[in-house]
Amino acid sequence: MSLLNGIFPKMKMTRSSNQSTIVSLADKEYKKDRPLVKMCGITSARDAAKAAEAGANFIGMIFWPDSKRSIPLPIAKEISRKRWFLAGGVNHMNVCEALSILRPHGIDVSSGICGPDGIQKDELQILSFMKAVHSVHY
Repeated sequence: MSLLNGIFPKMKMTRSSNQSTIVSLADKEYKKDRPLVKMCGITSARDAAKAAEAGANFIGMIFWPDSKRSIPLPIAKEISRKRWFLAGGVNHMNVCEALSILRPHGIDVSSGICGPDGIQKDELQILSFMKAVHSVHY
């Protein structure tokens, strides 16, 4: 499904029977005249709810331990309910475990595929990352 002509989820808020906030997604037709929005650095269900209420299409969570917005996997699993992107600190060595545990809809990688200079993308890092991602099946 192409980003430009597919159907995409739109975040909305629901409440469970115990009144805890859950971020879920409803399928809505993607409006081609508006860009998709991913709000990254989500650290709590409250922040996810704010993003949903504001109209974000996706949320991202950061696992790089040196980030002030880094969260542990159990917290991320609690925040995520349906569709979201995994981001931050992901590389070919940890992506399989993170994907298997969290089962995100997508993954956002940047520094995890960089060469030694931290700027230029490294072909071997890219290939290793993609091989790891493609080894995971939901």
